[in-house]
Amino acid sequence: MELFLVLIPITVILVAFSLWGFIWSARNDQFDDLDKQAYSILFDDDDNAQAESKPDRADE
Repeated sequence: MELFLVLIPITVILVAFSLWGFIWSARNDQFDDLDKQAYSILFDDDDNAQAESKPDRADE
């Protein structure tokens, strides 16, 4: 029974910290675009591919 006197305040602190973290991330737009990074691996970066295939003009 004495263990509950320790576990209940620890649980309340962990829940409060988790709730604070969720509210902070929601207010700082962390959940705005969840699909952007997932789709970014499906498409090639044309800008990077063209920059690598073009020779430098300084060599000419």
